[in-house]
Amino acid sequence: MSPIIQNEVIQTCSDIVTEKVFDRISNAECFSLLGDETMDVSGTEQLSLCIRYVDIPDLQAPVLREDFVGFIPINDQSSENLANVILQRCDELNLDMTKCVGQGYDGVANRAGHLS
Repeated sequence: MSPIIQNEVIQTCSDIVTEKVFDRISNAECFSLLGDETMDVSGTEQLSLCIRYVDIPDLQAPVLREDFVGFIPINDQSSENLANVILQRCDELNLDMTKCVGQGYDGVANRAGHLS
């Protein structure tokens, strides 16, 4: 298979998994955003974004889930830019931000304060 076909297959699988995850998140009563900055092997700074929520499958016990929703390349690590990047991604994913009840940042907690 050519690299183009491989990438199309990978993207299709990603779209299917993402759709299933966001169906569960949209049915949850609330969720929290989790962010962490990291640099990939090419030296590109990126933000990894996860969402934590409680999934209640039909007639089953509730399950606490934490799902990875993607890496987002970032050029500017300022608090304002990170907030804009996160909010833009949430908008792209059609998340209802009125259900967002928490935030968590590994190593960048100073950016979650009232000044940032």
